[in-house]
Amino acid sequence: VTRVTASPVALGSGSVESEHGRLPLPAPATLELLRGVPTVPAHVRWETVTPTGAAILRTLVDDFGELPAMTVESIGHGAGNDREGPLPNVLRGVLGRSGGVQGDRIVVLETNLDDLVPEHFDYLMERLFAAGALDVSLQHRQMKKNRPGILVRVLGRPADRMALARVLFAESTAIGVRTSESERIVLEREELRVRTRFGVIRVKRVFDPDGRPLVSAEVDDCMRAAARSGVPLREVVRAAEEAARAEE
Repeated sequence: VTRVTASPVALGSGSVESEHGRLPLPAPATLELLRGVPTVPAHVRWETVTPTGAAILRTLVDDFGELPAMTVESIGHGAGNDREGPLPNVLRGVLGRSGGVQGDRIVVLETNLDDLVPEHFDYLMERLFAAGALDVSLQHRQMKKNRPGILVRVLGRPADRMALARVLFAESTAIGVRTSESERIVLEREELRVRTRFGVIRVKRVFDPDGRPLVSAEVDDCMRAAARSGVPLREVVRAAEEAARAEE
């Protein structure tokens, strides 16, 4: 399994007995674990998600949204105790293969900056990637009062929305961040670690819509290996990509 997707978490209402007395639903621990995770009302008055379940979702799930495009291979169901209300107490898991092209949902965060020290942009991008950003881009803009500025655009998973916004506020001069959700279509990909005479190099292998593999060596790994070995960068790239093709 290379990617796990779940629907928005359906939360019940009411209350539940605990060692500390009667607590409102969702339980405080459940809500804390689901911070930043999309939720929807379940319209039932019982506990639909326990703290343990919330922890599992938070740890394993890459994206929350609709069922992704795939060829279904296996389906599993787990049923709990019978409960009143329109929502069945059943968990369903679906295992499938993407078949080269797949779709998912991402969050887009944007902010315009005209007073950030230029040397700080590199660190800002580094912190955004560390917080889970899928991509970060900078675009020159002419802003109000004809001041030159920079549009910072960040792509991330919906569950990472608030973490990415906090980085923008902490590491830049932003006082507001625009957010929106968008669908994207991507090719199936995987990361390999191949052994070469220059050391272990990471290589990205992407499959086109017809299933043909395309390989691309990780340039940072290649740069370090080239500097360490005293050889041209292109020689390390060629060796890594040839090693990856040999594993096909």
